[in-house]
Amino acid sequence: MGICHGWAPAAYMLPRPRNTVRVRDFSGNHEITFYPSDIATLIELAGEIGVDQEDFRADLACEETDRELRREIAESRSLGIEGFPSLVVIDGGSRLPVPIDYTDPVPMLRLIREGVAGP
Repeated sequence: MGICHGWAPAAYMLPRPRNTVRVRDFSGNHEITFYPSDIATLIELAGEIGVDQEDFRADLACEETDRELRREIAESRSLGIEGFPSLVVIDGGSRLPVPIDYTDPVPMLRLIREGVAGP
């Protein structure tokens, strides 16, 4: 069975999540609700990359995970990061946001080299 056909048996072998998980979006203005089917997909994907699914399930619902996520969002905002994914070069006390270009890495690399080396 390949990955394409493996999800169905896995879905039957694992207990389905019963609760929703609510988090705030990046801006903090809107609540996003992950329903049990979304959570099941995240748990399944975690297993596909070698993460223990039961540990992942517990961590996903843990209050400590929520606190850490909120701390990381606050840190990102303090760096001027407005979205995900983002790239910021931190060199000493300076921070250089780098626009991500998925089609051509050359401008990104140039900006990173110039930012680290200075003018």
